[in-house]
Amino acid sequence: MTPATNSLPQRTRPATPLLPSAKRHDHRHALAVVALCASFVLIACGGGGGGGGGDTAQVSQTKDGSPVVVAASPQKPTVTVTAQRPAAPPQPSPGQFVTLPAVVMNTDLKTLDGKTLRLASYKGKVVVLDLWATWCGPCRVEIPHLIALGNEFKKRGVEVVGLTIEDPAKDAVKVKKFADEFKIDYKLGWSPNEVSRGLMGNQTNIPQTFILTRDGRIFKRFIGFNPQATPPQIRAAIEQALTVTG
Repeated sequence: MTPATNSLPQRTRPATPLLPSAKRHDHRHALAVVALCASFVLIACGGGGGGGGGDTAQVSQTKDGSPVVVAASPQKPTVTVTAQRPAAPPQPSPGQFVTLPAVVMNTDLKTLDGKTLRLASYKGKVVVLDLWATWCGPCRVEIPHLIALGNEFKKRGVEVVGLTIEDPAKDAVKVKKFADEFKIDYKLGWSPNEVSRGLMGNQTNIPQTFILTRDGRIFKRFIGFNPQATPPQIRAAIEQALTVTG
């Protein structure tokens, strides 16, 4: 099953399908069909993105399991919600490792507790770096798995870091409340635009989870999250990254 994703940031609302105005049993049958079709696709945008305004988008769903594209307003990026299908297991080679740009590694990032962190300071550790937002449905599903992975691998030199793409000036209270609610015990910070762009490039869907080697290179990148397929893939990538020596 392919992971579901949200692009950043975008309020989405599934379009209400038109139901036939026929007999009552036909109406109920149509509702059942709509519910069944909806169960095959995870549309994960919750209460809306970090941007202001009340813009909404219409969801165009396909019946063959192909991606669901949400049309956006001119001021907002397009959201792509992908159908659930198995992703290929991680099989990177050392030649494929990507070096992160200096703006990502050396920027002092504000943390939720009022301090700062710099990704370069994690040299010598394998890092699970998660880009997320409180309004992102798949992000919410992924977080308990990240907590579990962090606790499982911490003694082996693995650190989990979560960077929200939300605005610290507007969303600090909301994010702190969210972190308390989900009992997030790993380091949380804010990802400014230049850092988010340096990490994501043209792939602007979230969540995005990066497995970084001890010298700060990208060993594996996960876009979206599937609760059945993604956790074992992340675990396998961590195990492999721990074996990388240079």
